[in-house]
Amino acid sequence: MIENPESTAADAILAAPRKRKKRGFFGRVRLFLLWGVLLLCIAVQAPVFPHVVRAALKFRAWQGGATLTMGEVEGSLFDSVVIHDMVLGYRADAGAETRVEIRRVRAWLAWSNIFPAPVAGWVRSGAEKCSFHPIGGNGLWFRELEMDDVTAHLTLPNGADAGPPEELKLQWLRSALATRGAQPGIYTVRNADVLVSRGDDSLRVSGSHFSFSATAPGTLRAAKIAIRTGAVRKNFSGVRAHTSLEGSRATIAGMRLAPDVTLQSLSVSLDHFANGELTLNADCDAFGGKLQADAAAAFRDRWLRFDGSGKFSGINVAGLASFLGLGDAAGGVLNSGNFTFHGSPSEVSKSEATLRFDAGAFQWESRQWDSLVLGLSLVEQRLQIHEFKLRQGKSQLAIKGTMALPQPGAHWWDRQFDFKVDGDIRNLTELSALMLPEFKYTAGQLFISGAVSGSGVQVDVPAKYEGQMVVSGNALQWRTAPIDSLNAALLFHGRELEIISAQALHADDLLRGSGRISLADGSYSGEWRLFARDLSVYRSLLTPYILPTPLAGGIEATWAGKGAGTNHEGTFSAKLNRFRLLGPGGTLPLDAEAAGTYRPGEVQCEKFRLAESGMVLTAGISVGPSAVNLRDVRVLHHDRVCLKGDAFLPLDLWQRWPDVNFAHLLNDETVGRVRIEATELDLRAASRITGVDWPIGGTLTGSLNADGPLGALKFSGSMQLARGIIPLDWNGSAVREVGAQIAFDGNAIRIDQGTGRYVNGDFGIGVRLDLAKPRTPSLEAVGSGTYQSQPFTFTVKGDAWKPLITTDGHAPFSGNAPAALVPPTTAPGPPGPPSAPAPALPPPLPPATPPK
Repeated sequence: MIENPESTAADAILAAPRKRKKRGFFGRVRLFLLWGVLLLCIAVQAPVFPHVVRAALKFRAWQGGATLTMGEVEGSLFDSVVIHDMVLGYRADAGAETRVEIRRVRAWLAWSNIFPAPVAGWVRSGAEKCSFHPIGGNGLWFRELEMDDVTAHLTLPNGADAGPPEELKLQWLRSALATRGAQPGIYTVRNADVLVSRGDDSLRVSGSHFSFSATAPGTLRAAKIAIRTGAVRKNFSGVRAHTSLEGSRATIAGMRLAPDVTLQSLSVSLDHFANGELTLNADCDAFGGKLQADAAAAFRDRWLRFDGSGKFSGINVAGLASFLGLGDAAGGVLNSGNFTFHGSPSEVSKSEATLRFDAGAFQWESRQWDSLVLGLSLVEQRLQIHEFKLRQGKSQLAIKGTMALPQPGAHWWDRQFDFKVDGDIRNLTELSALMLPEFKYTAGQLFISGAVSGSGVQVDVPAKYEGQMVVSGNALQWRTAPIDSLNAALLFHGRELEIISAQALHADDLLRGSGRISLADGSYSGEWRLFARDLSVYRSLLTPYILPTPLAGGIEATWAGKGAGTNHEGTFSAKLNRFRLLGPGGTLPLDAEAAGTYRPGEVQCEKFRLAESGMVLTAGISVGPSAVNLRDVRVLHHDRVCLKGDAFLPLDLWQRWPDVNFAHLLNDETVGRVRIEATELDLRAASRITGVDWPIGGTLTGSLNADGPLGALKFSGSMQLARGIIPLDWNGSAVREVGAQIAFDGNAIRIDQGTGRYVNGDFGIGVRLDLAKPRTPSLEAVGSGTYQSQPFTFTVKGDAWKPLITTDGHAPFSGNAPAALVPPTTAPGPPGPPSAPAPALPPPLPPATPPK
């Protein structure tokens, strides 16, 4: 039998065991795709798809570092997806916090964009062949996103610390799983309330409805926009605008905020808005002019960093002031200007900024100027004034310089500065309204030129100053006070200000002097001379700025002195001619002369003279720490000596001034001494030396001696009062024909025989005033008299300031309250006081008859 070789080989092959063929790479890919399609088919089923959406959104929130909660989820892959009660929270590392609450969210999925680019094209082609046209050619996952009843609040930190950073691995994981193109192509929001706040500043948009689309124009409507920043509080109602969306950049156009304010374009980058990062460009027609600005804000090193620049032109100041609510009395135009800012609004002093503008015909309430050019820059905590040119009428003022920003609790002059000033003020009245409201009462010409620099306070080294200033003026006037010419030259050197010369002239009147003032310890030295024919000419300048009440009369005075701290010394002289107070409380015109020296605790006036209508008082006066010494006192009436003497009074005038309460002035330890001799001294004429026309009268003759400390005074001497007049009021009521014998005996003063008469009767009185305790003297008096032809008696006893009074009979007073001795129906007595009010009169002692 012959074998077939081919048959034998085939049988061998069939008889051998079969080997399993391995699946190749493409086979595994097909299997993976098969499982993917299977899972996708399961995911898009109606019962499963809402859970897939919920998980995907939760993952997306985790990926962005946010928290997300939501209520019910409805919808499918090929229909809209509706989510109820969504709440999104996010806190950026920089500290910005975002919270968004949405009652209802509806999204249409552009499902063809979910696939990679080649697959997406195949899917769209296949779907179109099946007469199904998927949306999603723009590469975005969502075709449209609708949100109803939205409340959003973005809180920007006010310098607060940033939150703790994430671990590096977690950041890498989120970045690796980043999803691209998940934004919708169309946003539609209805009934939104959006609030962006930082500290007390805020921007709030209420009752808003808006849409942003990358493919078609959108609209914006807001019931109210409220802005709160600093002192500005502004609300806008019924705002409308057009919107557009290009990538992550939203643009608002044609937003009319006010009749003269229209936001032509506002573009905002929303990429990192939730992180508190913002980039915007604005173009605005405002107040008849243009305003353009570019800005970027972000948080760096826990602080808000702001970078912005802009320019403006043709801005109407009146419209700007009214818009900001700063007042209606404004006008002028900001012709052109520009600005920049780089830094943190919370640390302006550490930021960099520039500002320059040119303004014309400016008015702000009472302040106005024809033109102003101002250029400033802030660099490294130094303010530089590159340009300051102010022009008003024919007047000009220019300033250039630089200064370090003052620190809290420090004066600006204690920091480094360097200024140059050049002022040519041809009309103070025109320029005055810009400075201070009261300067509208000024007139004349003023010229200022100079330069001053300061080194600033260094460690343990006080600030030093260098420079000079020259001031001159012509035909100056403050209200009604004229100054024909003014000249002053000032020199700053180290810690000293030297007044090289200063002079003010008006006709023959002058004020002239020179001196030095230490800026370190306040020590000074100088010489000044003053001459004025009538001080009332300068009333508006002196009162109330220098003197509390207006004065009149001529003065010629000189002063030369020096001082440091409590140590001071100098010489002075003054001559007054018909010197008097004006207005209510005005005084009689007096002539006075004084010349002397002063030093700590002591004033020596070797020559003192006071005169009024033939009555002259002369004396030498020394005011010491605890006493006043009057030497060689003389009172002359028409050249007749009617009083002479000396007095050493225990008055602590130097230490107590200006508290001149008599009880406080008295010094208990100082031994006093008084020696007075009077010869027919006319009390009425003598009283007028005080400057007040007192309604008293009579003549006084006798002597008075007093010695000892205040608590042990011993009196001696006697005096006689004749034809005296004691006033009861300023209307002429008085006790007349008063006669009395006054005795000074030990520590008491007695009136042994006191008599007088008044309209309705007469009286006699005996009095003893005990001064053993000068601060609380005691009084005893017994008297009798007649009132309307009816007799009466009375006694007075007790504290001299509040004595106990008893009466018997038909007395014109009762109890402890002495009544007026002249009824209102009584005919008037002698003429009353001057028209101006005068000091109150002390109550008179009650009438009585001398004891038998």
